[in-house]
Amino acid sequence: KKAFMYRKKNDELTEREVEGELVILQGSTGDIHKLNQVAACMWKELDQHFTPDRLVKRVTEQYAIDSKKARQDVDQFLNDMMALNLVEKI
Repeated sequence: KKAFMYRKKNDELTEREVEGELVILQGSTGDIHKLNQVAACMWKELDQHFTPDRLVKRVTEQYAIDSKKARQDVDQFLNDMMALNLVEKI
């Protein structure tokens, strides 16, 4: 089974750090999205076109959570970002 990679839709997104939180402006809709610390970590990794498995590894290395919880967080994050049209599979 081939692992999908994900990337940001850079052409329509502007990122800013505001008061310690990552804020994303979606130019096509005008929507503003605020990410918590773990989501911001995953978002930044998408610059390198990460697979979900690599995101899980990064989250478990960065934060004190087990791989099962990290997998749930990564899957939820990617599903949310896809639903908001902020990332795409490649």
